[in-house]
Amino acid sequence: MVIDSYLVFGRLNTPIPGTYSVFSKSPVAWAGHDGITMRHMVRFARGSELAIGFRSIPRFSDGRPMQTEAELGTYRSSGCVRQADPKAEALY
Repeated sequence: MVIDSYLVFGRLNTPIPGTYSVFSKSPVAWAGHDGITMRHMVRFARGSELAIGFRSIPRFSDGRPMQTEAELGTYRSSGCVRQADPKAEALY
C-alpha cells in the first residue's frame, strides 16, 4: 500500500534497484567533514565508503541547507536519498 509519494534527491543507479532492510537509524548524522549534518537518517544499504540512507537535505555547519526543496527530483547526491525535512521526519 502506498502511503505517500514525493520528490527526492538521489543518484542514478546508487544503490542498485533491489530489496533492502533498515539496519540503523540516527536522529542526527554527520558527513565527517566541514561540520555537515543530516537529520533523520535511516540507513538501508552500504556504499563503497559510507552507508546509504533516507534522510533530510544536508545542512552546512551554520545550519543552511545545501540544496533547496525546489531542487528535489534531481540527481544531487552521492547515493543517499535526500528528502524535505518533514518527509524525512515522517519516514524516520
